[in-house]
Amino acid sequence: MAESERRKAKNEYKTFAIHNKQADIDLVSHEYLMDNPAQTGMAGDVLIGDDIIEIITNSIENYYLIYSAI
Repeated sequence: MAESERRKAKNEYKTFAIHNKQADIDLVSHEYLMDNPAQTGMAGDVLIGDDIIEIITNSIENYYLIYSAI
């Protein structure tokens, strides 16, 4: 990401939330991945602006999905 894009993103996205479409960054869906103990974690979709980012993490805390997307 170019420096100008980073500055633009930093200025545009100020709030994040879970299931709150009013926020700049929103965790729109998530599911726990508990079938395999070696791969326990979460998968989810994070909306940033007009883009959906699909994230899989080994954490079971949903806010880590937002942090990973950012």
